[in-house]
Amino acid sequence: MKKLKLLFIIIILNIFSIEVNALEANELVKFKEYTIEKDTTINELIEEFGEPKIQTNSPFGGYAYSFYDDGYSYYLFIETNKEGVIKSYGGINGNFETNKYKYLGDSPNVYTYMGGKDISNYTLDHKVYGFIQYNTTSSEFSNSWNNYVNDNIYLYNLQKHFVEAARVTYKTINGTKIIPQTYVNEDIFYRIEQLKKNNSTLYDYARYSGKTSKISMIKGASSLNFYNYLPNPIIPAADTANYNKPDTYKYLYYNIHIKDATSKKYGMEIEFIDPTFLNKMKSIDLTNEEINKLNLATEEYNKYTEIGENLTTTYDEEPNYESLPLNAGKYNINALELATKYLNVARLGLGLNALILDEDIANAAQHKATLVYYTNNNGMTSGHFPEKPEGVSDEFYQLAQSYMNENLYHGTIVSSISNALNDGYGDPVACGHRYNLLNPYYERWGVGSVGTGIYGTQGVHKFSGMASNNTELVAWPSNGIFPIDVISGSIGNWTAKFYSNYQVTSNTEVTITKLNDGTTYEITKENTGTNGKFLKMSSNSLITFRDDNITYENGDVFSITLSNIKNSDGELINYTYRSVFHNFYQANYTSASDIELNTEELTLEVGESSLINAIILPTDADIKWTEFSSKNNSIATIRQDGLVTAIKPGKTTITITSGDVTKNVSINVKDASGVVPEYLKGDMNNNNTIELSDVIISLRMTLGFDESTDLDKQIGDMNENGEFDLTDVILILRKSLGFE
Repeated sequence: MKKLKLLFIIIILNIFSIEVNALEANELVKFKEYTIEKDTTINELIEEFGEPKIQTNSPFGGYAYSFYDDGYSYYLFIETNKEGVIKSYGGINGNFETNKYKYLGDSPNVYTYMGGKDISNYTLDHKVYGFIQYNTTSSEFSNSWNNYVNDNIYLYNLQKHFVEAARVTYKTINGTKIIPQTYVNEDIFYRIEQLKKNNSTLYDYARYSGKTSKISMIKGASSLNFYNYLPNPIIPAADTANYNKPDTYKYLYYNIHIKDATSKKYGMEIEFIDPTFLNKMKSIDLTNEEINKLNLATEEYNKYTEIGENLTTTYDEEPNYESLPLNAGKYNINALELATKYLNVARLGLGLNALILDEDIANAAQHKATLVYYTNNNGMTSGHFPEKPEGVSDEFYQLAQSYMNENLYHGTIVSSISNALNDGYGDPVACGHRYNLLNPYYERWGVGSVGTGIYGTQGVHKFSGMASNNTELVAWPSNGIFPIDVISGSIGNWTAKFYSNYQVTSNTEVTITKLNDGTTYEITKENTGTNGKFLKMSSNSLITFRDDNITYENGDVFSITLSNIKNSDGELINYTYRSVFHNFYQANYTSASDIELNTEELTLEVGESSLINAIILPTDADIKWTEFSSKNNSIATIRQDGLVTAIKPGKTTITITSGDVTKNVSINVKDASGVVPEYLKGDMNNNNTIELSDVIISLRMTLGFDESTDLDKQIGDMNENGEFDLTDVILILRKSLGFE
């Protein structure tokens, strides 16, 4: 029987490929040649690794510690219970060895109850770079989980450890430390926690508020099981290692969603965030020219929307593009008009003429799309001048080859426009596809596409006509109204192309200023190629540039200045234009119609905290963003998840807003005798009348001639901004004279 048991164990180990390392029963891990045992104390670890860089409360009842060196060559994570016994331990690098994992060993890919997990770089043969394991009973494991469920302070604390662990994984796998974050933003954390209370997410808010460019998700998992491992800084840190983001995304966030506290399921997202998504941007007035361009583009967009709503069929005749005999088929005229209006939104926003759909050109484009798809997928010469396949008629081939001012691009008749405007798969420097679509001389056009499945879709755009115009510049983003709707998430390189009066020079550089907040981005010859910056003179008419640190949203207005531009007199000048970022698609998102509060009044003692639950109604509202503010932070503060903390005796108001809805909660803070102070604002001598003597008292106090108590400051703080100053003296004076 003993032999059978031993054989069974060997079989199980082989099935799961567990590498059992040679540790004694009382040993947890060997880390940097130091053996951490079950009874190793934190003081012993401090003696070996130095003072922990981070120490927070642990859900196991003790503390969580992060140890790492200044060079980020290793990371050690330890959690203890209230007796100081190690309950959770993990590491990155450090030449570690546990009973399950070994640094640079093979990943066992085993998930067992309380078994922890390894971190591996799957591009490097599944080698293990880090691990997390536990030294707990099942009840200790469950109690830790319950602490995460019941108090989000543990998730907040986890952010601090996670950021530093991520730095080490970057250094380990990428060989460089590139995460710019050096802090944990309490405001961001608790705002996201408030969204969770309303069954919403940061992505919901970003999508519905036009801020998607400020949020970048690295990885998400919808249903993790706590039985394998608890929330920890090790595993998510590994998932960041192969993702590089510009400095604008300076906030790295480990987002835990408690899906089901009972069945112990949770979701996880790792996100790079541009913290400016919290900023209230200044609205910029448009010029008359910009207003005119916006009106024309909006009118065209409305036509596009109307056609789309009534479009019932895509093809009048289905194409055959995979085998002979080829049949180009025929798009429905409304589908072709839909694509035309879509492109014209971008052209009219620039101030260019609207292209006219020509059905003959569209027929030629459809034939070319069919021909190119077939030649591409049968190993034949393709492109703008494909060979004529045997079995294809001269008439079909010649029709496909007519109207040679063409783009060959992937996508449907609509998506190929977005793809070509981005031009990421063509020539991203000269952006020929983009400038074919935005050519100011073209008058007529046609579009076609075929294909599905593994080979995707082949789009073709063809143009004709040479209209006379006085276009000086065509920029992308537009020198005018830039339609965010048509870029499919990426602008690609920014470009500015002169058609008359000006020329680019080898010394041309770029300054971009977001007028809404004054942020400036310099793209020079010296900094190009670093930190997401790119600058290239493509010809004497075209400059191509980008700065990946730029994020944008609906309503942003950018001023772009091109320096060292040569004018028609040969003089070097600075040339400035503006680009207005605009979402034409304005969905009818549902915002709050009411806010349901768990209380209208709170009475607290100094130092006491209480939670205001604010539930957005209707519950299916799209935008569930709430703002909490305290009228007087010196009396009570408010966290963005609704936690009120009493600071000193007095009365104040907490205001909760969501969209156009505002609710208030009265806050009463008791003094040491249990009484909430009652007073008349501005009544400095407490005689229930505001008079000139109160003005004199307040003036002497604010000028420092007389001392003022906290209560004096509270009574004299007329505008309730937490300060007692000359502004309040003036308000008391006006009150005493009867002006207020």
